[in-house]
Amino acid sequence: MKQDIKIYKLESEVVLAIDRMAKEHGMSRNKYLIGILKNHVIAGEIKEVEERYVNLIKTNMEVIQHNSETLEMLKQEILMEKYLEEEWRRANES
Repeated sequence: MKQDIKIYKLESEVVLAIDRMAKEHGMSRNKYLIGILKNHVIAGEIKEVEERYVNLIKTNMEVIQHNSETLEMLKQEILMEKYLEEEWRRANES
């Protein structure tokens, strides 16, 4: 459902500037202001999505860092195990 909004006591300079900008975009004042209001509403929604995205990226980076550290520890354990097996084999060959 569409509704009307009325704005009172707006300075003439502001109205003239809005009219000029609307004309530059090839729109009526009303259509131009509707676009501005819609963009304003959407901008708030976009900001919320962006904040969730940033938080998701931070969480992913923390998980990746943790996984990298765990893989490094496993790699060191495997290398140590191979080294000890080789040393044991050498000691038992003699």
